[in-house]
Amino acid sequence: MRLSIAVLCAALLAPVATAYSGPPPTRAAQAHFRGGLTPEERYLYRKQIHGADWRKLSLAQRCERAKMLRQQRRSMSAADLRNLKQRLDAQWNRLPAAEKRRIEQRLARHQEHKAAARSRSRGHRCANIDPAD
Repeated sequence: MRLSIAVLCAALLAPVATAYSGPPPTRAAQAHFRGGLTPEERYLYRKQIHGADWRKLSLAQRCERAKMLRQQRRSMSAADLRNLKQRLDAQWNRLPAAEKRRIEQRLARHQEHKAAARSRSRGHRCANIDPAD
């Protein structure tokens, strides 16, 4: 009886022990949330986390919410990121072709605008935003 309890406890603690055995993630690894997702997946993720009321929030509320979302993103483990990526892939695959084309066109326009804006220097809307994000 005691042996089976000990085996059960060891089996339950093994994943926890292996999670803590590796080195902690570096700041660079945490900052590359974008690198783990495709632009389409990031679009769906932003749409999901912003919610329907994002445009109704004041600038201060948006900054506070963005800060909270960055903290959540930084605390994501590799397994959480993998699960998120799978969920977003499934969501992307369920979209109709016309919606996918519309999103891809929007992302292309955004990239063009971003490339044109790189020559201009402007500050962030939120004063305390970490540039590594």
